[in-house]
Amino acid sequence: MFKTVTIPIVSNDKIVDVTQIKIYGNCPECGGQRGQSMPRFFWEENHVYECDGWENPCGHIDYYEAVRNESEQILSYQSLMDSVFTTIFEQSQLSAITENEIKHCKNMLLDYLTRNKSSDIQAKKAG
Repeated sequence: MFKTVTIPIVSNDKIVDVTQIKIYGNCPECGGQRGQSMPRFFWEENHVYECDGWENPCGHIDYYEAVRNESEQILSYQSLMDSVFTTIFEQSQLSAITENEIKHCKNMLLDYLTRNKSSDIQAKKAG
């Protein structure tokens, strides 16, 4: 469902560091599998930075800025889910539910949110 990749951190059009982020394992354009990560090296002011790069079998290109935005969306969804589940369990008598069941519910909700972009969800609510 997810994969962790290393991408550059850019400031003023220069690479200043790298960071690991979590992204979906599928292409955001067509849903096909993303390509296998391979090391990519960048040289910036006497520093070598190793990042991940990949070629999607479908041919769609993943730009670092787009995957950074995707990762931020995943983090916001996870934060939202944590808050929703905390509220549900604080206000109910659902203590018999196991941690694995909670994790499974969170994964199902995250999968739903990722497959249905927020604009699609709002359209379904309105319709």
